[in-house]
Amino acid sequence: MGFLDLFGRDKVVGTKVLACAVGSDFDELADCDAAIYKFYYPATTVARFSGIQELIDSLRQGGYDIAHLFCDVGPAGHLPGSSIQGTDLIESCCSCNVKLL
Repeated sequence: MGFLDLFGRDKVVGTKVLACAVGSDFDELADCDAAIYKFYYPATTVARFSGIQELIDSLRQGGYDIAHLFCDVGPAGHLPGSSIQGTDLIESCCSCNVKLL
């Protein structure tokens, strides 16, 4: 029995979370993050993407409510391996009704 078990825990039902990484540098962080989310959000998925466009396509098809992204960002705001900037990703998330963390 853990400390949190003494108080119980509230699970959030129906909220889909995507814990993801672009590139292999963040695999461990994405796995740890997903484990924490799964504690409260049972419908949590962990994924690795080779590029930002692949992530955007997944967000459009996946019906996620929350996306927690680990990736590098270039000095000009470009996301890895693409000409897509962070603001473009935020706009894509907004159009899919996904909260980006």
